[in-house]
Amino acid sequence: MRDIRLSGTYGIVKKSRIPLVALVVAVMLLGGGTRLLADEPVTAHEENPPTVVLGIGEHWEPYYSETLPNGGVAVEIVRKAFERSGYALELHWLPWARAFNMAKKGRYDGVLGAWYTEERTQFFTYTHPFLTTELVFFKKKGKRITYTTLQDLKPYTIGVARDSGPYELLKPEFGQNLEVATSAELNIQN
Repeated sequence: MRDIRLSGTYGIVKKSRIPLVALVVAVMLLGGGTRLLADEPVTAHEENPPTVVLGIGEHWEPYYSETLPNGGVAVEIVRKAFERSGYALELHWLPWARAFNMAKKGRYDGVLGAWYTEERTQFFTYTHPFLTTELVFFKKKGKRITYTTLQDLKPYTIGVARDSGPYELLKPEFGQNLEVATSAELNIQN
């Protein structure tokens, strides 16, 4: 049973602003993402523009979700940026870990909604951050948990979403104390 719930949606440090790198545009170092690396120029407003295919996690309101108008603000910004560059955007909504891993393997051109981690730079080239999010811990009602630093949380089990930014950041320090769920939604529910 988790003492603290943490997910890519909610984060790692209370009242801390962390830039959201909302788009990892594919550049697989070992050959993927070739459509984005083509030498020929792309002109905006082509009749049949080349398509960039991105994987995207299921829900991260208010930034993106299949249930939000136009997919949410992050999707709208990314779609407009690609349109202005002469590309069409195709999104595949999947559980976060699957979207991330499929992009990592080169099956998609990239993934929308990824945190920056040094480890991920082996596989992806990041855009500049264009959104900021506030991240916090959640605890079960009635649990008396107080902390000032992350080190104060070492005695507790922390729930994280698989392959999420918080998972990557906490893994070195809290490895044995992390309980991994397949999504932020499942993490909060359990």
